[in-house]
Amino acid sequence: MRLSRRRVGDDPRDQIIQSSDEALIRLYTRERLITFNMRLRLYISLLLLYVIAAAAFTIPMNVLRKKKKTNQFHLRKLAHRSHSLSHPS
Repeated sequence: MRLSRRRVGDDPRDQIIQSSDEALIRLYTRERLITFNMRLRLYISLLLLYVIAAAAFTIPMNVLRKKKKTNQFHLRKLAHRSHSLSHPS
């Protein structure tokens, strides 16, 4: 009785197992890639939202600060003018 050594890959069942393993690995890597892309999109959109919110808060503050300064300047000018009108030199 002679035992023949069977090489891996000769049996079609081995090929099915190997191809299913490769398919599972491909599926797993694809899933990981998809979740990575989704996470990346989420982080980018959150960062963009943060930048927009920061700009939305700082720009009006700067504008208000400038308006406040110009108002004080005009008030000072008016006060000086009214003072000079009431006390002509």
